[in-house]
Amino acid sequence: MCGKSPVIVIPHDTNALLSVQVIVLDELPPISLNVMRVVSAFVDLRNAGLAVEIMSDLTDVDVGGIGTTAEEVVELCTQQPTDVILVCGKFFPYVEAVRTELAQRGLPSPLWISFIGPPKVYSHEQARSLNIHVEMHVDDFTDDGWRKAVQTARQYSQHNDNPVRVMTATTTDIPNKTLSTLLEPWGFTFAPNRTNRDDLLSGIFAEKPHLVLFGHAMIADVGEVRLALRNSNFTEPHWAIMLAHLDPLTLINAAIIGVENMFSLHQLEPAEDLAALMRSFAEGQRHNDSALSRVGATLAVAKDDDDRAILRLLATGATNDAIAGHIFASEQSVKNRLSRMMKAAGVSNRTEFALLLTGTKLTPPPPFRVDGRDPSRPVAAVA
Repeated sequence: MCGKSPVIVIPHDTNALLSVQVIVLDELPPISLNVMRVVSAFVDLRNAGLAVEIMSDLTDVDVGGIGTTAEEVVELCTQQPTDVILVCGKFFPYVEAVRTELAQRGLPSPLWISFIGPPKVYSHEQARSLNIHVEMHVDDFTDDGWRKAVQTARQYSQHNDNPVRVMTATTTDIPNKTLSTLLEPWGFTFAPNRTNRDDLLSGIFAEKPHLVLFGHAMIADVGEVRLALRNSNFTEPHWAIMLAHLDPLTLINAAIIGVENMFSLHQLEPAEDLAALMRSFAEGQRHNDSALSRVGATLAVAKDDDDRAILRLLATGATNDAIAGHIFASEQSVKNRLSRMMKAAGVSNRTEFALLLTGTKLTPPPPFRVDGRDPSRPVAAVA
């Protein structure tokens, strides 16, 4: 079996009630739900009867059979391609056995949906431990509810085949808790939050995360951790900075330590889009049009530490005289350095250069800032 995920393919002739073939494709086109075969796996036949009765009212759904043991469910799936297994709580102990047997026979595993219903409400935690993240109650069995459940189950099935380990490095645990709540159902696992350099370094060695998310206060620590990882020949995770607003100095410092990706608070919803964005970060896909990449390209014109210091101060709105005082140089020296770097960057004045350094290209900043600052005024330097 090759490819990424089971994809439902609809026969051309949908007038007759046909079972949908489940095959594995390399690409995931939009799924069109029409006819779907469902196996109901139960031990308690009272639940089975209730589920079959309810599902018989759904359009384009063929309840192919009821299995009360792992062997019976495997046999039903073998006889005819099956898209979904509706599993009752008492059947949970048999789930892995069915999956294993289907894999050994070279058959794709159907999507699994947990049916929560009388006479007992079964454990949601147990369902999730089996990678069954979609649960339906008797009230959910409508045409729209069923299609939504199948679509969600397909997404969970796809993501859980490729889990992403994430670590956060922020001053509080709140981002970790928020992101884990949003992303864990989408195949992400979160290690405990780290708050300092040594804790972060030891955590990376122990957890081997695919992705580390950090806040602006951890920039210096992240730079030192990256250097330590390189010196130890340890496989480095990918990095992304989380920002509440686009602070120019923060962008510059993040670009200096070699971070390529970032996201801000407005990207937290919807969770599906956030999950896709985070997976692209974890897989090392560089967002070339991001603010960080533009800042990084601009910083490339700096030849030494004094040049980089000038660019940091320029982004805060500092004058040439103030910059000269910070780097212990003459104002004329600052002017000469700025002139050389502006020529290399292809800009003609300080304003254009400062805009490049804020990651806004040559587009003026938006008229509103989430931190309430006037966008026409320079942002003060962060100590």
